[in-house]
Amino acid sequence: MFFDESIKIDTEKLPRILRNDYELLRSYYHENKETEFILYVDSVEATIKACFIDGSITKQQQVDLFHVIGIYT
Repeated sequence: MFFDESIKIDTEKLPRILRNDYELLRSYYHENKETEFILYVDSVEATIKACFIDGSITKQQQVDLFHVIGIYT
């Protein structure tokens, strides 16, 4: 379980679906709900990719969001 809060994400600039996913994943992390976090992180990754592909977020936002959840490409 990994969530790097040192990377600042302006959630107001994210599409609502991604903002909700980000906040839910963050809450799982803070509440130490490891099972829920692990099950949900793949869904969040897919949402990040989809939002980048459709132009809802920039490449830098995609990279930053991936880094928050421990994905380094």
